[in-house]
Amino acid sequence: MGQEIVIQILLIDDDEEDYLITMDMLHAAHGLTFSLDWAATYRAGWEALQTNSYHTILIDYDLGQNNGIELIQAAIASGYREPLILLTGRGSHEVMTQAIKAGAADYLSKLEINPITLENSIRRAMGLQCSDSD
Repeated sequence: MGQEIVIQILLIDDDEEDYLITMDMLHAAHGLTFSLDWAATYRAGWEALQTNSYHTILIDYDLGQNNGIELIQAAIASGYREPLILLTGRGSHEVMTQAIKAGAADYLSKLEINPITLENSIRRAMGLQCSDSD
């Protein structure tokens, strides 16, 4: 049997409670094992992203003076190639459109997210088959 692959995820979010909620959702995933790192600021997220040690980056929209779309634009402009997924409590079509235009692989509303939608978003972004747990 092959060795289990651990999907390395970085969450860039200034809210520790959202980090803990995201960790719980990833632990509830079926079929994949996730390792979650957390960066609490735009700058810390940018520095962690530069290590190129993540399979997927989850980025909150609200990051103090900057926002997640700006971080996505900067990452894409610097040549970053791994999937970037925007998470936001702002469930607007405008924010979703901005995120996708900036280069986000997906957009998830924090108001509607659950373990299945999060796992499937990561799977789609990475080009993996989605879970049948819907």
